[in-house]
Amino acid sequence: MKRYDNFFNKIMDYYLEAPILFDIVICLILFGISRHYPLFSLKTIDKSNQLNIVSNLIGTCVSLAGFILAALTIIVTFKANIDSKNKEGNQPFESALQLLFTTGYYNDIVKIFKGAIKEFALLFVILYITWVNADSISVSTFYSLTQAALLSIAVNISRSLHVLFLVLKAENKK
Repeated sequence: MKRYDNFFNKIMDYYLEAPILFDIVICLILFGISRHYPLFSLKTIDKSNQLNIVSNLIGTCVSLAGFILAALTIIVTFKANIDSKNKEGNQPFESALQLLFTTGYYNDIVKIFKGAIKEFALLFVILYITWVNADSISVSTFYSLTQAALLSIAVNISRSLHVLFLVLKAENKK
């Protein structure tokens, strides 16, 4: 099992270097494959139902961006608290989180969360523009855009939760 953990961690390291780029590539690959080999037998639904779905996805993007922003705020506040304690005197680290936040990993965590917030904001703008201009967009284009947005949201929240769980896992290793 250790070998697979190491392999998974290497893949995640590459992925986390440019997650938005990889998200776009993953979406394009899945769309390319599904054009020739349908992964699921999904029915294209009418435009009014698609508008409802896009409206829900817009709300989801805003809510998830708020969730990640809250997590980022907690992490930054925790880091500031650790920094203020360290300025008072050279105290030994009391937890793995204190050690984590004094290394370069802190900047990586902040970068990933900021990227997730930016991706949700970009998805929000794209979905909102699509929703407003729905009359001029074909049903199939609308459907493809909805699928891409849903996939991007799922991948983005999975990535953010993965990083958050790694931070929590570090705290449990004290």
